[in-house]
Amino acid sequence: MNLLTKKYHNALALLLALALGVVVVSCASTSKGTSNAPFGMAAQVEALTADEQGRRFDNLFLAAINHGLAGNDDTKFALLCEAQQLAPHAPEVYYEMAKMANENPALVKESVLESPEILLQKAQQMN
Repeated sequence: MNLLTKKYHNALALLLALALGVVVVSCASTSKGTSNAPFGMAAQVEALTADEQGRRFDNLFLAAINHGLAGNDDTKFALLCEAQQLAPHAPEVYYEMAKMANENPALVKESVLESPEILLQKAQQMN
């Protein structure tokens, strides 16, 4: 790996870490019942048509799954939080978050995610 590529990867990793920090805080506050969306996302969501919102959700959710398969759990979590903002009643988001909480109990302990049982129960209620 040449020096330029290494610097690019380090800068990208730093940006992703910063973005994750912002999204984790906003997603954690959303799970507590508040409706504050990151960076005015609620206004953006309302401005989208139903089709655009559906496509955006699909793209975010599929990107989250791909990042999870690649081992990028931080990015997966950030994308799932954003998808949850777009479609708060989508059971697939809660199912994926439950899998993450089950695989990484520290997320539950740090109150980033609810317990896997609660998340699965939410997913089942939405079906």
